Amino acid sequence: IIFRSPSCLPTTLQLKSEQKRGAIVTSEIEMLMNTCPCKIIGVTGSDGKTTTTTLIYEILKAGGYNCYLGGNIGVPLFTKVKDFKEDDIVVLELSSFQLMEMEISPDIAVVTNVSPNHLDKHSSYEEYIEAKKAIFAYQDNDGRVVLNYDNDITREFAKEAEGKVVFFSSKTKLDDGFIYDSDYGKIKECHDGIRKHLLEVKDIHLRGIHNYENICAALAATAGLVDTETQIEAVKNFKGCLLYTSPSPRDTERC
Repeated sequence: IIFRSPSCLPTTLQLKSEQKRGAIVTSEIEMLMNTCPCKIIGVTGSDGKTTTTTLIYEILKAGGYNCYLGGNIGVPLFTKVKDFKEDDIVVLELSSFQLMEMEISPDIAVVTNVSPNHLDKHSSYEEYIEAKKAIFAYQDNDGRVVLNYDNDITREFAKEAEGKVVFFSSKTKLDDGFIYDSDYGKIKECHDGIRKHLLEVKDIHLRGIHNYENICAALAATAGLVDTETQIEAVKNFKGCLLYTSPSPRDTERC
């Protein structure tokens, strides 16, 4: 059994050679997801995934859940699997390198957007897009996938999703989903054409349309798990995410 790190792509010739000899190639993240006894929320995208992942984590904590944050950020959660309980929730930021050739998807998947990225590592843009799809490709109809309606690629992902699709948008006034309405400076939840005002952006610490989209994605991912009022307060209190690059507090940076 070979555990590859994210920087060592599964297309690496040495790994392919070992697979032909009978080796099983997996990763810390894939083994974590296969052994995890509780619900998993996964977030990927070319931009915004760290902010969205951390915001989801903070909303869930505000809702009273015992949560674990990991994947492309935080500590290796595979070392903590023995501590997980059925009612806990694991929140993972997942890069294309982690998703490549993975054959399991989180219960709730979020794709913030897809644009050309890491093409110095991937053999093609198509390979990069296919890697992103793994975050929802193995869901069943009990799964949920949150997608950016404004991004041509992620909007098309909906056609391949087995789980429930929830869109978010900052450009289109959706009949269903979560939107940032720039005309009124508000974030809204939409059901059957009825749009409910949730937040005014003047009350939010985060700034910029990209962050309002991240908030919409986080609200969509936690809908049904946390009541609306708790979601709103958690978003209002969120001041940004910390990227922990070492155990030392002085080595942190804001994103």
